[in-house]
Amino acid sequence: MNPDISIGATKHIDLIKSNLNRQVQGMENNGMKLEVDELPLGKYTFLNFNVKKANSGYQNYQLFKNSVASVISDVILNKWENYIIYDIIRENYYYYNEDERNKIFKYAQEHVNNNEGITELDYKPVHQDRRAQIYQQLKEYLSNNDHLVVDGFIQFRLKDYVSFLREVTESAVDEFLMEREYDEFIQILRYFAEIQEPKVNEVHVVLKPDSTYKLYDENKDVINSDYLEEFIMTMNEEINYEDLVISALISISPKEIVFHHDKEKIPNNTIKTIKDVFIDKVNVCNGCQWCETEMKS
Repeated sequence: MNPDISIGATKHIDLIKSNLNRQVQGMENNGMKLEVDELPLGKYTFLNFNVKKANSGYQNYQLFKNSVASVISDVILNKWENYIIYDIIRENYYYYNEDERNKIFKYAQEHVNNNEGITELDYKPVHQDRRAQIYQQLKEYLSNNDHLVVDGFIQFRLKDYVSFLREVTESAVDEFLMEREYDEFIQILRYFAEIQEPKVNEVHVVLKPDSTYKLYDENKDVINSDYLEEFIMTMNEEINYEDLVISALISISPKEIVFHHDKEKIPNNTIKTIKDVFIDKVNVCNGCQWCETEMKS
């Protein structure tokens, strides 16, 4: 007997089968019975379904097709997507080693769910919008076809979706390269900081509301400009205050750094860079009477 619906895939076939069985259990009260045969064929496994249409046959048959679309949408999004991303990385960025490819993969997973800049409550709509697009295309395909090979459907019918994942992967590679450049930059700065003899024991870095910095020693006296003169002389007009303060701290090479900042303007990037260069030497003030006075001066 020819199957009413045939589904083939190279992976996750057991998951598709078990999820469809759960879907069908809810339809049995409406007179629909399902018989399924599993057929291995090369690297593919096919699930051949025969739908028993006791009552309202056509309606149940279409309902079952919608269930197939729903189940496979979830499997593509929650399981297959990672394979697609990693295949894109493996095929296009083969010159990176395994650890580097894994880092790119991690960034791609973050980008694909748009984790940056959204709250946890926003995640579900972003995820569901992508699922809705896949589901709609599966539903349209199954309305005219009784045979589905998931691998081929992704390759030939979900081209926009795969293109989206390619773009996401490209962004992940860019982020990986930026991170690698940052790490190399930090290594250089750390080297220069370590070879300097400490000129003071403690430096207080005060970030004012206008984004300018002032440096003070452990006695809360302004740092002597002689320490900074050689850096200021070499700075061009494009240098920003963050670059200047990092360079100044490397020149001074203090044993301890205390960062004071305006409560409404936290320079997280600058603090992170300074912490990465001066490992275990940086403390951040959460507000003290002295720094609050300095912010207003």
